[in-house]
Amino acid sequence: MSVNEEGDIALLFRIWHYGPWTIGHMDQLPEEMFNPLIEIFKTPDQKVLDDLGGRVQVKRFHIHDLGNLILKHYARGGAMRHFNKRTYFRWGKSRARIEFEYLLKAKKCGVKTPKPVAYILFGRLFYRAALVLEEIPDTQTLVEVSRLQGAAKRFMDRVHSGIKLLVKNRIHHVDLHPGNILVSATGEVYFIDFDKAVTWTGDHNLLLKKYISRWNRAIKKYDLEQWMLLDF
Repeated sequence: MSVNEEGDIALLFRIWHYGPWTIGHMDQLPEEMFNPLIEIFKTPDQKVLDDLGGRVQVKRFHIHDLGNLILKHYARGGAMRHFNKRTYFRWGKSRARIEFEYLLKAKKCGVKTPKPVAYILFGRLFYRAALVLEEIPDTQTLVEVSRLQGAAKRFMDRVHSGIKLLVKNRIHHVDLHPGNILVSATGEVYFIDFDKAVTWTGDHNLLLKKYISRWNRAIKKYDLEQWMLLDF
């Protein structure tokens, strides 16, 4: 099955509706897990400052039979966050569903990503959203690893390979930079934050250039190590 066929990807998960709540989930998630997820959604966040200036709202928790999970809330950036931080107007697919689907697509084409468990929406016309992922223990961003006397050099080949797979399968991450790459304690490299991803319909070479441009712009803007620059 081609990972570019959105209809086929949608067949891989189910969508549950109850009042103002919507939960998209994989088949193996039993319904008795829905209420615990909703209760976690309602609890206060833990703020995590990433290495490239963004602030991520997350909750770490454990559910029996599911293991250690992360719930990531979606929040607006820029000036808009001062007026409307978390509420979105329902128009097309939510950011949570987009990321859920593209994590599945990327994983299916061989790119390592955290395993998506579910996405949660609260509200109808206006809504708040979150994504539930399996937690990868003991991870650091590629930025953090790069500060360990060049330790990240050995992971760049895996970054190159992952980007090539994304390009081959026409997945445009849109915002890929070293802060969106996680390195586990075992040396595995994971691509994260697919909430802006789109399916690319143009030339593969142009898509590769877009990946290189976005990545290298972040390297220069945040004065990261020059060996982290992409050059295919």
